[in-house]
Amino acid sequence: TPSSPHPRLHPRPCADCCVMRWFGLLVHGVIARAALVEVPFGRTALYISQLESVQQCESASFSGEETRECESPYAAASAWNYALNNLLYAHEMGADIVEVVRSLQDATRRFFERPADETYHHLMQTFSDSFNGQLLQSWLLEHSSTRVDTDTHPFFVKGREVLRNTAFNEKNADGASVSNATTTLATGAKMPLLGFGTSNLGDNCTQAVRWAIEAGYRHLDTAQNYENEAEVGQAIAESGVPREELFLATKLSHV
Repeated sequence: TPSSPHPRLHPRPCADCCVMRWFGLLVHGVIARAALVEVPFGRTALYISQLESVQQCESASFSGEETRECESPYAAASAWNYALNNLLYAHEMGADIVEVVRSLQDATRRFFERPADETYHHLMQTFSDSFNGQLLQSWLLEHSSTRVDTDTHPFFVKGREVLRNTAFNEKNADGASVSNATTTLATGAKMPLLGFGTSNLGDNCTQAVRWAIEAGYRHLDTAQNYENEAEVGQAIAESGVPREELFLATKLSHV
């Protein structure tokens, strides 16, 4: 993690390799129908736990003002929640590890149900103690990746379902095609599966996004790290397409 006057999360290097890793796994598992693949759930959880910027937010005041040491306690809490989500997908947990995971789930539930200094400090302390403890740390090092059966795992089952129910350049009986197929998120929102990425568009970003919308894209992907959220927003405003018809994804690059 690069150092800077304002400690920040820099997940991009890991995020890039994780995205490429996941893309390869999905193609291999969904299309080639490989029986087993290795997914780095444990390694990802361990990476989050070692981010200096997350650690520096442990003693921050959730309800207080942002500081140079911790710009966003909520983002740090969300990073821990991301680590937990990866941990939950890891398998072969003994009773001792299951107990640790349950305590992390309880701390996470309490915080997101009632965000406050008390629940924030409890969450940060619980995660810090657990991930720095010999028990969980040793287990994560030994189980850095999890072997997943692509025939039964929901990620891959859903991928094959989408491919089965859609076809290139022709609509199926339900009127769905690759260009307009969607998946339903945990929030109930429908996300178009085909998205337009905006990384490295430079000065052409606004025009490129406008053309993408005109071409039919309804899922736009940007990020704080791309430094083009304003340009993407301008393109949306100029497109004339109602905002509720567009799905906009962005990512935080630091706290």
